[in-house]
Amino acid sequence: MLLQTRENRDLQADLSCGRAGERVEWAHCRLLSIVDAGMRRKGLHMAPGKWVVAATLLAGVAVGAAESDPPAEASYSITDLGTLGGSSSVALGINEVGQIVGSADTPQGYRHPYLWEEGVMTDLGMLHPQGLQCEAWDVNNHAQVVGICGNHGVMWWHGEVVNLGYLSGQPYGLTSASAINDAGQVVGQSFNGEDRNAFLWEDGVMTDLGVLGSAYGNSYSIAWDINAAGQVAGSSTTDFISERAFMWADGVMTDLGTLGLDFSQAFGINDFGVVVGWSAGSIPNRYHAFLWADGVMTNLGALGDLSGSSAEAINICGQVVGQGAREFTGPDGTEWIWYPFLYGPHTGMRSLNDLLPPDNGWSLLSPRDINDLGQIVGAGTIQHRRHAFVMTPLDPMDDDGDGIPDCLDTCPGVDDHVFAPCEPDVIPTISSWGLVVLTLVLLAGGKLYFGCRGPHARLGGRL
Repeated sequence: MLLQTRENRDLQADLSCGRAGERVEWAHCRLLSIVDAGMRRKGLHMAPGKWVVAATLLAGVAVGAAESDPPAEASYSITDLGTLGGSSSVALGINEVGQIVGSADTPQGYRHPYLWEEGVMTDLGMLHPQGLQCEAWDVNNHAQVVGICGNHGVMWWHGEVVNLGYLSGQPYGLTSASAINDAGQVVGQSFNGEDRNAFLWEDGVMTDLGVLGSAYGNSYSIAWDINAAGQVAGSSTTDFISERAFMWADGVMTDLGTLGLDFSQAFGINDFGVVVGWSAGSIPNRYHAFLWADGVMTNLGALGDLSGSSAEAINICGQVVGQGAREFTGPDGTEWIWYPFLYGPHTGMRSLNDLLPPDNGWSLLSPRDINDLGQIVGAGTIQHRRHAFVMTPLDPMDDDGDGIPDCLDTCPGVDDHVFAPCEPDVIPTISSWGLVVLTLVLLAGGKLYFGCRGPHARLGGRL
């Protein structure tokens, strides 16, 4: 069983941000989590067993940052992830170690979930042997995978497929699991015959996140993403016959507003609480991607002369992936042609096609997720077939090789914190000696005890 026997699968759940133990600043916790992911990329892992308090691990951490600006996004290579023997596949999620999940066709034409790693696509299995359709939507840094099998939201872990159940504990309904963080918290939507609401699942308990409001008895909500601090992004009905993007945190659902007209949806949230999605603007039938941070919704615009845009995901460096659209009149009325984009805080919005080598053979790219090192996954057309892909920066976004994205090695100033999440008195950076000390401790069998949720957490797409 691949997921059970691989060396880097044995991280303990309490290594993740959010578990019980010594409480330190959330920024320190996030930094150590990124270092953990960086070590795993180098073939190392934090062995369970001996414990070391967080203060020891942070002894070599220096508060402060370099003066240089974050590097601009680089050009990309693109890799075909293949299929499970059938004709098509799609990639929906990627973690910081480069593990990718999605769904792919089998030779029999069934849709199965997969985990792709280092060139190998592995079938994760079905909830029921007779099942014909499953999709994996997200994966955390412990290789816990969530998605949907038939009418069931599920988690794949250690070779098992776990049914997450339904709201109110009903034995029937419809549940989809959209995202999972490193603490093992899962979000999605569940319908139990009465409510179709967003949920937060943790340690076997599913919590209804509620709605922003209800008009004429019609209400629903859906959660699309969750960050390391347990903040959730999604959309919900309101009291005014509309749908609004929301962020849920510590039991409170906050309406994020719109760009003009009364409609918005949120699809992604990064670990600094910055939310992305799309919203209707002030002109009817026009919508644009937005970025929301600290109570302000910013219009990201659209590529060139395109009519609209939608943002799917955002990483810790503020890079956003999504699609722009051009409206045209077809045989069935108004239709749209979609164009993929990458938005960067220092580069603006650029076409993904322009970042790839010429004559690469790909077309109609549809990006779905981006990790903190800038790797982008989704689906595109190659040789007349729809296949999953991963795009990787040719110039790595980790120039010093410490496993921490370069954007976290800089503090551009408070005014820029929305896009380069770093505050001089909060975010630590690791000096060379500090990294050596931390690495030696971890290799010696150190075990971390710290948490990320709580008062220190900053308030900064799927199928």
